[in-house]
Amino acid sequence: MHDTLADVLRGKVDHPVVGDFRLVAQEMGVAGRRMIESQALDEGWEHVKAEYEVDKAGGLDLVLAYSYFSAKNFGTERIDPLALKLANQHLENPISQGLFALTGPISKVPVAESEPESIPTETIPKETSKTVPDNLERLIKEKIGAAGDVNPDHIAKELAKLEELKNLGDIGSIVKQAIESSLPETKEIRKTSFDLLKEALDNETVTPRRLAKRVLKASRRILTLSESERLTNEKTKGDLIAAGTERLVKLDFARYLENLDLISEALAETLGEDATSEILTRNFGDVTFNESDEKTRKKVNWIYKMGMQRAVDLGNYPGMMSYLRNKWQLLGFDSDDISFVSNEFGKLMKRGRAKLALIELEKLNSSFGNNKFEVRIGIALQAFSNLSKAPVRDRDHFNAIFSAALKLFEELVSSIEKCEEDICNELLKSQPVADLCLASVTGVIRLMDSYIKRPGKSISAASVYPLLHKTIRPLITLALKTLKQNGDSKTIKSMKTTINKIRGESSIKEAMVIEAKSHFG
Repeated sequence: MHDTLADVLRGKVDHPVVGDFRLVAQEMGVAGRRMIESQALDEGWEHVKAEYEVDKAGGLDLVLAYSYFSAKNFGTERIDPLALKLANQHLENPISQGLFALTGPISKVPVAESEPESIPTETIPKETSKTVPDNLERLIKEKIGAAGDVNPDHIAKELAKLEELKNLGDIGSIVKQAIESSLPETKEIRKTSFDLLKEALDNETVTPRRLAKRVLKASRRILTLSESERLTNEKTKGDLIAAGTERLVKLDFARYLENLDLISEALAETLGEDATSEILTRNFGDVTFNESDEKTRKKVNWIYKMGMQRAVDLGNYPGMMSYLRNKWQLLGFDSDDISFVSNEFGKLMKRGRAKLALIELEKLNSSFGNNKFEVRIGIALQAFSNLSKAPVRDRDHFNAIFSAALKLFEELVSSIEKCEEDICNELLKSQPVADLCLASVTGVIRLMDSYIKRPGKSISAASVYPLLHKTIRPLITLALKTLKQNGDSKTIKSMKTTINKIRGESSIKEAMVIEAKSHFG
């Protein structure tokens, strides 16, 4: 079975083209995407209108449907006058009714540019409320009754989704009355998926199957409304889904897990990624994953990874970290996640947000406490390696990035030194710590040089370097002190060479060179 393009774009399947789409979307931005969508909409309308000119009978529904789609997704101002004229002439058409549900009563329909000006004015009603035919209700009933291969329930459901017939004035009242009298069950169908879910939650004896069905239906509705930018009262709807999942996981964990991907998306759309991560983790509170089967662990791992990716796509890095920490709490540490985090924060640094990346990485490192020092060192090493790729706007930006980098390094070294276990003393003398000392110094020096050489800026290196030397000295001093405790001769030699090659001349640079010699001879 082949993946559909819709599944690929929504991130429901893993496909190589997804990364390309995301890169293009980031480069274009929201305004760029909207411009292309608008251009495509206009070009599509020209095609639809040309089809109608060739076959007016066969192209009627196409014109009305395309106009309804345009109005639903881009606003009623995108409806062409031709479509409004045809909708007024064919009030019995359900799509016409849908159009007027969006626009409200039309008192005056503009003349379509593609129609000759000699069209008799009496064919275009001036006031909808005064031009409703006396037999409109009978015509609608006959239309529904003569539908033949069209299921009347389907017609009712589609019209019920509009939920805006009341805005149509006299037409809306007549349509509503005609439908209700022809289809007695319309009133029951009009209950929203959220009403049905609330009823299920109020029922103390609701079956797991019915509750799962209600939760899924409400979740799908949330995603549909979100895609069409019509989602309102997000928190209320999200809290309802959360309550449904909390009840469902206790009644039937298997059903809950089976549909968790859809449920988690709906929660994220309404309550945000941070809250979704907490809700998922709370619902798993009584589950011991160490004893669970491998299939369950893989599904839970996938759900959290999808949440991390959604958060990253939205630029919500705290949300990504929330998923990461909670995932580790449930399933234990996963080294693959470190690669993901390093890669994403490396991209963030390249996009000019190095300060945010370093702050979030420091928070992640601190969350380990006195555990997983090898992981914490690995995270810091990747951060300093990526630091050289970070663009710098001005001196204040450089200082902010450096302060975050210094804090990341200080907190890690301090944690190792304060650890009273024998393994921590051994760790101070390990190769990873030696590599970290050298990487931290190399990273800030390259950041300094990239600031001096930034394109399009004229900076007097001779006057700026002394100021930057003073800024970076605290980190270099700490790195030298830590490396002295480590004692790796090869790294010490590389460190001395690196400090000697610092660009620019100043008394601070000379002091750093002397400091390196005093530590290592």
